[in-house]
Amino acid sequence: MSIDPTEATAAATTRRTFLARAAFGGALVGVATAGPLRSMLGVAGAQEAELDADEGLENDAFAALAVPLEMAAVQAYQAALETSSLDADTTTTARMFQTHHQTVVDALTPLLAEGSATPRPDETVMSTTVAAIEGNADQTAILTSLSELEDVLAATHLYAVGSLDDNSLAKTVAQVLAVESQQAVALGRAADIDLTELTPDEASTAGARTGFAEAAAAATTTTTTTTTEAGN
Repeated sequence: MSIDPTEATAAATTRRTFLARAAFGGALVGVATAGPLRSMLGVAGAQEAELDADEGLENDAFAALAVPLEMAAVQAYQAALETSSLDADTTTTARMFQTHHQTVVDALTPLLAEGSATPRPDETVMSTTVAAIEGNADQTAILTSLSELEDVLAATHLYAVGSLDDNSLAKTVAQVLAVESQQAVALGRAADIDLTELTPDEASTAGARTGFAEAAAAATTTTTTTTTEAGN
């Protein structure tokens, strides 16, 4: 299925229609610009929790938080696949979604600040989502956990995208959040979650991870500490 992300289409397309179309059609759509995406996701609801655009968000600060989250998503899908609890079609879908997250990791890792510690999967996601999936025999429970994780990731990207200083990165992040929003809906529908619940009229940044500066500082601090200890 092809969705042409023109201004006219965006103006006439609600978030629910957009995501439902993707979920039922199985398409992962790349949105070329942030403008149409904002129209489809309901920018009014997102603006309330956005970063201060005057301050801006540097690439390395964004990557310091986003890379570990996306790495943890890769691990979550791996845990789901290793349960052997997914049926054949769902297994194929899980592998495709996992590949998307690994692609995002590969794209954002070079943006980490020079000298940052080697990124590791986000500890919170590992101790909650991944731990809940490991060894779980209930496919519906697994899909629900993955859908909720996709929502958190999409909300995080939505929270950040309007304040990124780098317009090229902002377009990439817009594409990522569009795909991850669709993945959340597809997984939720497979878990029999009501479509209305999955596709509210306006996008929400509820649940977004917002500690970009803290993540960047922690990465640098970890590197400095490790280097100092090695020197001693």
